[in-house]
Amino acid sequence: MPTLSAMSRQRDLLTLHTIGMSGLLVKSAMIMRESLQEMSRQGIDTPVLLGGAALTRRYVDQDCFAAYGNGPVAYARDAFDGLNLMEAIADNRFTEVI
Repeated sequence: MPTLSAMSRQRDLLTLHTIGMSGLLVKSAMIMRESLQEMSRQGIDTPVLLGGAALTRRYVDQDCFAAYGNGPVAYARDAFDGLNLMEAIADNRFTEVI
């Protein structure tokens, strides 16, 4: 997983429409939540898609959503979910589908 500072640098260089993170291990899921807290502290509100073997919808909807503050967060169960969520972001319907 890239560091938060690396993601922040990319966000500053590019016009990002979303940030995606994958938690394949329990440790990476914990770091993901910490990163969301730091992103919130920095005032980042870019939509975030979360997925991976170590995540559940409940973890994302409760822990990660709370960690990100006002930023939108969505759980992608699989790649097809992720594609549907990206389509919603492109169509400005993201908040309708989460």
